[in-house]
Amino acid sequence: GVPITDGESNIFFEIDCSRQTEEEEKMLCQHPEYAHLSKILTEGLGLGKDGFAPAQLPAIYSALDGSDVFLSLPPGSGKSAIFQVLVF
Repeated sequence: GVPITDGESNIFFEIDCSRQTEEEEKMLCQHPEYAHLSKILTEGLGLGKDGFAPAQLPAIYSALDGSDVFLSLPPGSGKSAIFQVLVF
C-alpha cells in the first residue's frame, strides 16, 4: 500500500486493488488463513462461488492483523461479505 501521512505519522495505507498484479494475488491466496476464510465465504455464508472480490482479502487480512480498516468501495463490491466473514 501507499502510506498517506500528515508529516508526522502514517494515517493509513491506500491499497489499490484495481492494479493488483498476478503475483500479489497469488501471495494473498497463500496467507495461512486463506483456506479457512474461503470456506466461511462459500459454505458458511453461501457467497463467493468465484472466490474473493478485489480488495476483500487485503481488508480482511488487515483486520485480522489488528489494524484499523477504513474501506471505501462502490456499491455491490462485497463490503458486507468482509464484515460477515470476520464475525462468522
